[in-house]
Amino acid sequence: MNKLTLTHKDKKNIFAINPKNEPLTPDKLRELTSIEINDEKATEIIHSIRLFCKLLYDFSVNRNKELNIDSQLINETQYHDQQNKAA
Repeated sequence: MNKLTLTHKDKKNIFAINPKNEPLTPDKLRELTSIEINDEKATEIIHSIRLFCKLLYDFSVNRNKELNIDSQLINETQYHDQQNKAA
């Protein structure tokens, strides 16, 4: 299997198992997992993986929005505190 090695900021190696960003197919799923399953079951698993990825992505986006809002509130509070101290 051809793997592309990426280096993360904490210096651990991360291997990209799909550097060409090809879609996951039943054949590829069987190749990656070494599990013998029929096409129908493999398609169900792929669908579940996609749903889970979407759920994680949506959670991450929403969490980042919350963090940005919290960060803005903290910055505004700090700004007002500095203005009050200067006055």
